[in-house]
Amino acid sequence: MKKKLSLLYILRNSCCPKCGNYSIFKSFLEIKKKCNCGFKLSNHDIGDGPSFFAIFFLNILIIFFALIVEIKFSPSLWVHLILWTPLVIVFSILLIKYLKIIFLFLNFKYRNK
Repeated sequence: MKKKLSLLYILRNSCCPKCGNYSIFKSFLEIKKKCNCGFKLSNHDIGDGPSFFAIFFLNILIIFFALIVEIKFSPSLWVHLILWTPLVIVFSILLIKYLKIIFLFLNFKYRNK
């Protein structure tokens, strides 16, 4: 009997939720249609959920920290622009990647009957 893979293992290795051996990504953010083990990843539609949750939670976090920086230091607008724009871009991309893995894993685990 094959051991079930944990979410942390899948997240750490960005691997297939069925076999745990191969990467699920064709490029940095694009998920393959089919894993090398033969598992069809395209059957598990994750939609726009990862993008929505990444932007939603990241905006709350960035606005919170921007308000703290504004209250504590009162920097000019260009400092805020230089500080927060790269953070939003980088963290959005990283969050979307890992949320795609989480959504695919959950879809595989609970809808694979």
